[in-house]
Amino acid sequence: MVLNWNCTDTKEQYVLTLENGALNHTAHKQAKDADATVTLTRAALNEVILGQASLDAKIDAGEIKIEGKKEKLKELFSLMDKFDNRFNIVTP
Repeated sequence: MVLNWNCTDTKEQYVLTLENGALNHTAHKQAKDADATVTLTRAALNEVILGQASLDAKIDAGEIKIEGKKEKLKELFSLMDKFDNRFNIVTP
């Protein structure tokens, strides 16, 4: 899977490549053969990552725009692990 990633507020561009279970990124680049191009703000990304908003809600609100295969972005987010944020850092 190859995704172009554009953060409009920070002016950052990345190519995300998911291959053999490893997610890699390359800054300041865009792939010509990307499955999709995602355009969003860092705030929208943070809200989705932190669980404050769903990916679908941000897409429906127009805060996340996708050109190409929308299902590839959904697949990427579905592969992310979810952790309990109240775990012990130091155990007795």
